[in-house]
Amino acid sequence: APPPASLFTPPHLAPLAYTLVTQSLLPHAASTLLLERQRYRSGGGAAVQEWTVRVNTLEAMVWAIVETLGREIKRRGDGVGEEDKDGGPVPVCWSVEPGRVARFWLDGGIKGHLGDDGIDGGGKGGRRRAADVKREKIGLVRGWLEGREGAPFELGFEEGPERVKDVLLQPPKRRSGKKESETEDAEVMGGIKAGKLDDLADCFLQAATWIQWEWNRRRIINDLQSIG
Repeated sequence: APPPASLFTPPHLAPLAYTLVTQSLLPHAASTLLLERQRYRSGGGAAVQEWTVRVNTLEAMVWAIVETLGREIKRRGDGVGEEDKDGGPVPVCWSVEPGRVARFWLDGGIKGHLGDDGIDGGGKGGRRRAADVKREKIGLVRGWLEGREGAPFELGFEEGPERVKDVLLQPPKRRSGKKESETEDAEVMGGIKAGKLDDLADCFLQAATWIQWEWNRRRIINDLQSIG
């Protein structure tokens, strides 16, 4: 049975978002936190789906909590610096648009046929099928991990991320009556289960994109400084 709608109201989502930030995100002591920008409409439809509103509400709460923690630490000026006494360092948040990420990596035949969400597109060739884009993103990440495709930088994995890597490299499973591109999932040791490999691939590509963009930004700054 689906969960009751009351679980997705602000009074219930607020403590969930706070726990997510302070107990799941901050303990990793990351300096950067990337949050995927959620869209309000899917597939060009006019209606705004209820689940989309719920996800966007949670996204906004995470942004607000991280921003508040960072500002409160600076306001206190208690010598803690950028460290949150209860949860470690407060990362700098960046918003990532899925469409820009997809257009950045999926060139040659796909570029120019993707919409703002990185899935659908127009043009003379018609709309780009979501399943095709998802399959290509998964294939790109798998190619990097397997060494078949030239990764943009050297990849290294600690114990936790190594398990996620194993999920991405698992062969796809097929369910009766479903296409492979729509049902790829995997389960590996340690209880990690990925219902959608394209979600993991998206996370990987978004991180890789931010790193590449940050390198490009610093290179431009260095070039401008050398000229000036």
